[in-house]
Amino acid sequence: MNEPLQQGKEHSSLFGHNLSKMAIKRADSVSLAQMQPLIQPKLTIGQSGDQYEQEADRVATSVVSQINTAALQKQDAQQPKSAADNSTDRKQKFLQEYPLAKTLVNGIEETLTEDKILEQLFKNFENIQFKYTMVSKSHETLLKGSPEGDCQTLARAFKKVAEDYFGIKKIAIESLLKPFLHEGGKTPYRGKDPNCDDGERWFFQNHYWAVWNGKVYDILFLSQKRIEPDKAKQDRPLKSMLMPEQEYYETEKGKVVYPYQNEYSTVELAVFEKIINFVKNLSSFLYRDIDSIIAKIRSLFTKGGNSNDFDSLLRELENDKNH
Repeated sequence: MNEPLQQGKEHSSLFGHNLSKMAIKRADSVSLAQMQPLIQPKLTIGQSGDQYEQEADRVATSVVSQINTAALQKQDAQQPKSAADNSTDRKQKFLQEYPLAKTLVNGIEETLTEDKILEQLFKNFENIQFKYTMVSKSHETLLKGSPEGDCQTLARAFKKVAEDYFGIKKIAIESLLKPFLHEGGKTPYRGKDPNCDDGERWFFQNHYWAVWNGKVYDILFLSQKRIEPDKAKQDRPLKSMLMPEQEYYETEKGKVVYPYQNEYSTVELAVFEKIINFVKNLSSFLYRDIDSIIAKIRSLFTKGGNSNDFDSLLRELENDKNH
């Protein structure tokens, strides 16, 4: 036997394929049925409403719904917010940044007219527990929760809330940047009381208030009237050795205002001029007790003497001079 063929037969027998034992059919012995190709039967469509069709419809409906929901959410995210939404967001952000403003806007209906809104905002300043220190502080510091400062602090806080929260524009801050006397009495706030003539009046270095459409909003005095100042003739004080702190102002209405220990006092200008002339005359004669006389005059200024007190002192000094 051919040796390679024998090796092949042996190899095939090892893997279960003995070629000598395999039957070989002739082509003419295959039946017609065996030669026909295999054909898949045609699928049939189930009856309408069967469980498979219902399940398919349910799945399809769910998928379409999810797609539509996602599309709508994307569309909403891309659409700009309405003016009302933007206004609400802006106001919420404002109150978060300036918590004290919640007290100022409390109870104010935004459907009111602008003048009514400003009137209520103006009145609400009485509710913030403001401390009047006569020292200017930032209005933003006030709105963030530290309610103290001066008239400028209050006026600018009023403007800030009116414009940034309520959207009311064209609010102006007006000022008088010159020293003046004012007969306004106490403010509605805690803190400083009138600082001139033992609490009878004020002496201010400046004053600030808000104005809108010609209406005055003086937040310090919660008044809608303009102040009636007796303005100083000088921006800076005059000097005199007769005064306790050697400084004084002359006002347009004939007053002399002078400081002493963080307070102020007034005397009539006519009386002050009389005193000056009296001292000048003594000086011209080289009066021996001029220093003691000046000390007496200064002491009376320190006590806040009135016109009668100074007249009595001058008579006394005149009598001493003649003896």
